[in-house]
Amino acid sequence: MSGKVTTFIFLLITATVWATPIKLTTTFPYEGRIVGGWETDISYFPYQVSIQQLNTHVCGGSVIGEDLILTAAHCLLRYDNPQYYSVRAGSSYSFRDGVVIPAKAIKIHQNYKNNEHDIAVIKLAMPLVYSEKIKAIPLWNETQILEDNTQLWVSGWGSQASWYPQVSPVLRYTSVNSSNLEKCRQAYTSVNNITENMLCAGATEGGRDSCQGDSGGPLVARHQNTTTLVGVVSFGVGCGRAEYPGVYTRVQNYHKWLNQTINELK
Repeated sequence: MSGKVTTFIFLLITATVWATPIKLTTTFPYEGRIVGGWETDISYFPYQVSIQQLNTHVCGGSVIGEDLILTAAHCLLRYDNPQYYSVRAGSSYSFRDGVVIPAKAIKIHQNYKNNEHDIAVIKLAMPLVYSEKIKAIPLWNETQILEDNTQLWVSGWGSQASWYPQVSPVLRYTSVNSSNLEKCRQAYTSVNNITENMLCAGATEGGRDSCQGDSGGPLVARHQNTTTLVGVVSFGVGCGRAEYPGVYTRVQNYHKWLNQTINELK
């Protein structure tokens, strides 16, 4: 069992309050062959960012405000040294183009432990300039129910297989379906406790999943051309295994924590 990150790191930062809904005028490009996915352009996923340590991609993240990035706590092991981290936004590549902004502050959940509360906020040293390639994403509503087998989308620059540690230089995405939480608990019984603060998603037949290097990145739902952030890539057993769906931090359970954190980071 491991978090889906190439190098362990901790980042915490805060930002302004939730974004307005992203309405996409185009659909995701279903071409080409993350695991079992397709290469894509950042304009289809403008909220996606690469979190970097010493100019090297380590995790994904999501823009939730002009100077706020949401990611996983396990990505930011050096959260007390934000100067080690930066964020690349507005690029389909993790190593070039777009804009790179240093982290100013980092805040991880105070109760993060054993993959529980695997969530963190990064406050940027300067605000992002929104464009076709950089946009904030709103969060899944606190009271909205995510039905089992809902189609979701996950993106990132992670490995394309658990046995191939090289991250992808180009942004990729794939589709997964939300899993029944109790069945997920049973699958992970000997691995990790699955709580109400987590959600599971994968493919019944396996072969589609987030992987190493995708940690902290977005799991999103789309409805009537509106995209909302449902989960944060957290951990799993291998990548794309039918018996082990990927596990994500359930964003809707952290609205209160995020509001408090953002106020602290002002």
